[in-house]
Amino acid sequence: MANPEHLAKARQGAEAWNTWRQENPDIIIELSNTDFTHSDNSGISFADFHFGDGAHFYGSKFGDNANFSGAKFGDSADFYKAIFGYAANSFKAKLENFIDFSDTVWGDQAYFHQAQFGNGVNFSRVQFGNYTIFSKVKFDSEVYFSEAQFQGLVYFFGTMFGDDANFSEATFRGRAIFSADSDVSEEAHFAGMSFENVTFHDLVGFSNRRFLGESSFRHTTFEGVPFFHNCHLHQDTDFFGAKFLDIQSPGAARAYRTLKLAMKQQGATDEAHRFFVHELNARQKEEWQDWWSGKQRLIEDQDGSLWQFGKDEFRGKKILKWWVWCRALLRSPFRFCSLCAVGLALQLYGWFSDYGRSLLRPLLVWLAVWVGAYGLYSSLLNPPFLPWNGDIAAFALSRGLPFFGSGRGGSLDYLDASFCSCITDCSSLLRWVEMAAIGQSVFSVILIFLFLLAIRNRFKIK
Repeated sequence: MANPEHLAKARQGAEAWNTWRQENPDIIIELSNTDFTHSDNSGISFADFHFGDGAHFYGSKFGDNANFSGAKFGDSADFYKAIFGYAANSFKAKLENFIDFSDTVWGDQAYFHQAQFGNGVNFSRVQFGNYTIFSKVKFDSEVYFSEAQFQGLVYFFGTMFGDDANFSEATFRGRAIFSADSDVSEEAHFAGMSFENVTFHDLVGFSNRRFLGESSFRHTTFEGVPFFHNCHLHQDTDFFGAKFLDIQSPGAARAYRTLKLAMKQQGATDEAHRFFVHELNARQKEEWQDWWSGKQRLIEDQDGSLWQFGKDEFRGKKILKWWVWCRALLRSPFRFCSLCAVGLALQLYGWFSDYGRSLLRPLLVWLAVWVGAYGLYSSLLNPPFLPWNGDIAAFALSRGLPFFGSGRGGSLDYLDASFCSCITDCSSLLRWVEMAAIGQSVFSVILIFLFLLAIRNRFKIK
């Protein structure tokens, strides 16, 4: 509970408090479990207060506009489970070592701009409201935001983090800005960061930052686009198990390209390949969006009345959507078909080879094609279908390996004598078989190329 003498002294203002504190430097301030929303305490402002070591505010409740701007705390200030209302202000506050804000609850617009913290600051399991400002704050080392909840926009713009900044299992429901003005300034430095198992529900920015120590994004979920432009990543930056879910927001392709180039520079080929895949898919989305928005604007200009009807009526919106698609398709069929072809090719590239990284997928698909081709040839050349026929199997294998298929197994000539004696229209049937064999050969060449590409990518063969 709060010490009545300390509470009475706080009501007298900063000048009286600081004079009393200088005269009594060894007293531990006890203002815990105090309701500062009560009428007797609601007018207290802690701006420019000097608290010294061991100030206790744990379990206290603060109303709106709680003011700690310019306040100075020594070591071991304790705000455990304190509750703050709207617009709590800690502008240029200075807090020394081992400060505990764990399990506190903050209203909207918590303001820590240019505050300074020493070692061992604990914001674990804190709940922040909308618009939280930690810009230009300085943390010396060992700052913990693990399991913290940020409900809206949060600014760590230009914030300086020392060693061991830990955001593991935190949740950012709005935009998170960790960027800096310039990558050469001291405030741009990150020395050891952990974002393991963090969830970013919106875009997150790390532009102009320099990661000077090991940084972990293991199993982090990025539901928005991550921006690392002009960012210098440490060689031990780890994205293992991270999920990147946004490939359609503006700037997504450029953001993933930036990460791809950064990983290439670090020699992390697996990570570089992952971001290359995201870049491919994001660029495809961008091209579709550009095509669609361009046609939409053109049709809106030419057919404004129908467009307005589509905006005003729900059924009209459905009609409008199909109408725009049809008009757009008729206006530029080649562009539409090319986008469809590229999209299909990317999908097949992903399915059959994991975008050039899987050794197993092309082999399994090649085996499935060979089995299917054998079944087709057997049903055509040797009805009814028999469980096994060595000659047809050899023919299917030779067409599945066209670079190596030669000799008796690679030609249809030997099948003429073996299978055509009892077939009326043998030449027509063999032409169909030859066409299927050509298709098998083409598809097999593609799969062999994907297999060799995976070897090259996995073992970095130039």
